[in-house]
Amino acid sequence: MNAMDVLFLSSVTEGLPNVLIEAQAMGCPVVTMDVGGAAETILPTITGIALQEAPPDALADDIITLLGDTARRSGMSEQAIAHVEAQFGLIGMIGALKDVYGTPHDRPTEPDRDAAC
Repeated sequence: MNAMDVLFLSSVTEGLPNVLIEAQAMGCPVVTMDVGGAAETILPTITGIALQEAPPDALADDIITLLGDTARRSGMSEQAIAHVEAQFGLIGMIGALKDVYGTPHDRPTEPDRDAAC
């Protein structure tokens, strides 16, 4: 992906496309259709662009504009790497799971079932 200036995902249906996360991890800004969970993988206008359904010429214009703006792409590239590490990296994922489930120390202790009443 180091040879790519931008990754464009033109899917009309998606789940959570790993390719968008992988591209950003490599520092490649992404342009995607705003379908399924695609937009959840980016920080809009910071690490990528989620486009609404539009005629192909309009989509091409958005992509060509980004391709012509080297400074913007460079900034998006740096932000994309940091975003993926924070949101999808191991430490970030463990933190998110702890936020949902807590830690063993946060859970109430179970009553001693053998204790006399």
